[in-house]
Amino acid sequence: MHQGRLGTSCKDCHGTATFRVERYTHRKPGSFFRGRHAAATCTDCHKPAVDIAARFTGLGRCVACHSDPHRGQLGTTCETCHNVDAKWSAGASRAFHKAGLFPLEGRHLVTPCEDCHRDGVVKGTPSRCYDCHWVRRQDDIYRTRLGSECENCHRPTAWSAVNWDHFARTTFALSGVHRTLSCDQCHAGEFGTMRSDCASCHAGDYARAHDPDHRAAGFPLICQLCHRPADVSWQQARFAHTTFVLAGVHQTQVCGACHRNDIYAGTTRDCAGCHRADYDRASDPAHAAAGFALTCDQCHRFTDGQWSDATYAHLVWPLVGRHAAPRCSTCHTNGAYAGRGKECVSCHRSEYDRSVNPAHLAAGFPLTCELCHTLVDPAWNHGRFSHDTFALAGAHLLPPCTACHVNGVYQSTPRTCAGCHQRDYDDARDPNHTSAGFSTACDTCHKYTDTSWDQGVFNHLTFPLAGRHTTQACGACHLGGVYQGTPRTCAGCHQDDYNGTRDPNHTNAGFPTTCDTCHKYTDTSWDQGVFSHLTFPLAGKHTTQACGACHIGGVYQGTPRTCAGCHQDDYNGTRDPNHISAGFLTTCDTCHKFTDTSWNQGVFNHLTFPLAGRHATQACGACHIGGVYQGTPRSCAGCHQDDYNGTRDPNHINAGFPTTCETCHKYTDTSWDQGVFSHLTFPLAGRHATQACGACHIGGVYRGTPRTCAGCHQDGYNGTRDPNHISAGFPTTCETCHKFTDTSWNQGVFNHLTFPLAGRHATQACDACHLGGVYRGTPRTCAGCHQNDYNGTRDPNHISAGFPTTCETCHKFTDTSWDQGVFNHLTFPLAGIHSSRPCGECHIGGVYPGTPRTCAGCHLTAYDAARDPNHIAAGFPTTCDLCHRFADTSWTQGVFNHTRFPITTGRHAGHACSACHTNPSVFQVFSCTTNCHDRGETDGHHREVAGYQYVSLACYACHPQGRAD
Repeated sequence: MHQGRLGTSCKDCHGTATFRVERYTHRKPGSFFRGRHAAATCTDCHKPAVDIAARFTGLGRCVACHSDPHRGQLGTTCETCHNVDAKWSAGASRAFHKAGLFPLEGRHLVTPCEDCHRDGVVKGTPSRCYDCHWVRRQDDIYRTRLGSECENCHRPTAWSAVNWDHFARTTFALSGVHRTLSCDQCHAGEFGTMRSDCASCHAGDYARAHDPDHRAAGFPLICQLCHRPADVSWQQARFAHTTFVLAGVHQTQVCGACHRNDIYAGTTRDCAGCHRADYDRASDPAHAAAGFALTCDQCHRFTDGQWSDATYAHLVWPLVGRHAAPRCSTCHTNGAYAGRGKECVSCHRSEYDRSVNPAHLAAGFPLTCELCHTLVDPAWNHGRFSHDTFALAGAHLLPPCTACHVNGVYQSTPRTCAGCHQRDYDDARDPNHTSAGFSTACDTCHKYTDTSWDQGVFNHLTFPLAGRHTTQACGACHLGGVYQGTPRTCAGCHQDDYNGTRDPNHTNAGFPTTCDTCHKYTDTSWDQGVFSHLTFPLAGKHTTQACGACHIGGVYQGTPRTCAGCHQDDYNGTRDPNHISAGFLTTCDTCHKFTDTSWNQGVFNHLTFPLAGRHATQACGACHIGGVYQGTPRSCAGCHQDDYNGTRDPNHINAGFPTTCETCHKYTDTSWDQGVFSHLTFPLAGRHATQACGACHIGGVYRGTPRTCAGCHQDGYNGTRDPNHISAGFPTTCETCHKFTDTSWNQGVFNHLTFPLAGRHATQACDACHLGGVYRGTPRTCAGCHQNDYNGTRDPNHISAGFPTTCETCHKFTDTSWDQGVFNHLTFPLAGIHSSRPCGECHIGGVYPGTPRTCAGCHLTAYDAARDPNHIAAGFPTTCDLCHRFADTSWTQGVFNHTRFPITTGRHAGHACSACHTNPSVFQVFSCTTNCHDRGETDGHHREVAGYQYVSLACYACHPQGRAD
């Protein structure tokens, strides 16, 4: 009855027990036997018709049965939005919007379609928030002064869900009381350009301020100098006082104690400006009478609690030794301070005059006592003369001063050896210094460190002693005690030895009298002399010959230095080969070497025609026929032209091969058959390497053979169908994909240089991306193929997050799944506790654009609440990374870097901040004396330190690194 339209296998649909319909075919993949269709009978869809077979053919699209309420605006493929497995309307809008350009989120998910798509109109529906929500509500309270991009502040979850990053968009971070204000309290409905300085809003507060009166005091309008944005009240202001640091008793005073009658401008910054009356009243000592300077801080410190804590630094005259103990009045009698001498003698002239051991006045010692006496000496008898101008050493260390300074005479004492020891010089007899003419500069031979004259040694610098000279007594050379004029050359003493020498006769041979040319200082005998032969080095047979063999009759001068000078007869008589007829050079060392022991060892070097292969085994006469050497050809064709002309496999002449035989045949070959064409202009590889020459050079034609792949394989290119090279527009440069080393065309691989394949792309078939065999114009960017994936992503939502469509920023080519994408966070590297947090913890509500990049942008509340120490009171900056590091996993890991006073090593390591910073509200002030260093300890270590004070600032001034040294 189906007239063969449904095939001839009846049991595909009908059972064997009964001839009922099993609907078997609808269970095949892609059929409509799902959802509500599964419960329908055949006739519900296949209506009776004249042609009964037509009931079961021609159906397959929804519009064949169902009416289109969209009037064709959305196409005829209903299953794009509707799911046949559920109700007709279930998930329709969500599926459509997922594939479209307006994903549904928040309240849009529960909004009926007709609320946006009026009268069934789908195409052209606005996709901007402002287009729908301003027209319908007519209540844009901002009147577009904030722009028409509502989504910058509002979220689809609710109209009131506002997320405005004030700092990212205005560079004015909200903190303190600003966080609690509504927008209108500052903007008053005006959201245009607003100034970000405090005074632009708080000028009235500035004018009304009376404690103190800001206007009368002349305070600047830069409110943040004293008030911080994090303060919740104006009363929390604190003047930094950077130009006049508050310390000591100044810290406990109220502002009015110094700034009387609310006068701030022009307040003096020097001590005397406020404390002149204290200066005038001072009596211990009387400052005015003593002429003390009005720079009070020379003695009084800011950190002092009262005036009596002052200590005079005495920098120009340090108090040490015996001076450290007396009271000021001991030296400054009758309260006289001004004009006191700074030299020792101004107080101690009487001690100088009374000195008798030695008598300073008689000896003419200078009045600069510190040359011998030091301030740390507890008594005058500790003085010691430095003797810098005449250092004491050796025997000079032992005698008392009077041994040299006779009768207490110190001035004009000689400083040279001869000044005291001239008599020792005159009496010296071994040797006699006077007759020998020795210099009176005794230290030439005798040293300061010697304890006896007998330790003197003549250094012989102008004639070094070596060899036999080291064992001779002085008199052996200096005959009769004569030293002056003693010769310094060998011939000066040994001329007789030179004249008497007969083996060889030095005079006849004309040897120079510079004996050290052959004889060395280190030799102990004349027989050890060796002629250097530098101008004619001895080697080979020359080394074994006696001198007389070359220097015949004892003649040395004029002896030839060239081979031919002695061996010309050998050259002339040589017959194998005949050197004269062959035109060989008389520079015998060209073939014969100095190291040879026989003429037969000579070898012609053949430098102009190197011998190799068969040439190396040929006798000379094979090439040099008839003993002819001059004019022998040096090129292959010069001897082998007949071989070239007669070659037939291949025919060299027809092929146009060059006559430079070495192009294919090598010197090292022992046969012509070993020649191989180099094929340099077309290297052979892969299948080409196994082909006979005639396979490419058909008919023995070599000239003009193509050198490109397409020159021989154009038909292969045209006939390729997988893929079709012509339609794909592939270049005819076959080597782009096929390599010379391939043995088959099927080994060709497209290199994909402009779009490297990696990750999932590496495993896909070509047509997965090049649909329908289309290669030209295929997108090279991720978004070109994956825009729908970008639009549909919800974790996180890429569109609302403002992520770029350059997918490779987070997803790598080597990834096999989109889930492997990782945001690189280059502008805010993740480390420490940030590396373990989920994205939503910082990007609240899926908001990514405008997320703060500074620590304070997120953690200002933690800064405000910090109490150990109090960051606000301490004036710490809000650049948290100065102390806290990204790699830290907790705020408690923050460490103040303390660059000016290291506390990570030594005795200060491990102490709490409060140990030194006793006032937690003022970290600029520190104390060394309160908790750690008591006065008993420090005074004992500074008894001899000039200007010592038991004051913290003084401690830091001398110990800036916290060490005892």
